Amino acid sequence: MRKRSAWIAIVTVAVSMFFTGCTREEQSTQATIANKVQPAYEKTFKDLQLGEAHFYRAFIPDGAEKWVHFGIDTYIGGELQEETQELSTGNFIESEDDKYDLGLVLMNHGEKILAQFNVDGTSTSMYELPKAKLEEGQGLSTSWEEALPEDEDVPLMEGEKRILGAYLMNTNGRIMYHDLSDAGQLKQAIRENQIMHILYMTLETVDKIPQ
Repeated sequence: MRKRSAWIAIVTVAVSMFFTGCTREEQSTQATIANKVQPAYEKTFKDLQLGEAHFYRAFIPDGAEKWVHFGIDTYIGGELQEETQELSTGNFIESEDDKYDLGLVLMNHGEKILAQFNVDGTSTSMYELPKAKLEEGQGLSTSWEEALPEDEDVPLMEGEKRILGAYLMNTNGRIMYHDLSDAGQLKQAIRENQIMHILYMTLETVDKIPQ
């Protein structure tokens, strides 16, 4: 009886190790993105009325072989503007642990917003985004809405546009919040907010990195 119990225990451990190994292997090949909350930095940015600062962490196996794109789509009055701001397009530098730190800064600058993207400490150029025009006596309500759950890895499917968050602006004193990960609610948010700047990311594998 003891021998049989010992054998069952050995088989159970072996099966458990097998499935654990499969899970680790699956996790190690699935690219993910997560909202990386930095409360102190974000609060300081807001307290100084500089604008918005938001951070993410990406897990991208073989990052040097991937073509990664970050851009901002701008909607004004529910209409997509023709010109998309290309914040960053290219392949990541090879990372030993396949992890990358990302950051977006939106700074108030008169009638414009300056957007800058950061990948592992390297910043892009400043890009100008339109800001809601104010009539006399009007105030501007602004808010950032995350599209990713806090501190939770979300799978990145190659070729699919993944929305990371959106900057909302209204002059009517209201901000309309919706679940940006839901296609129907996203359309509703675009209709109900005067201006929406939507940050997104796409990931692709390419045979040859464009020069």
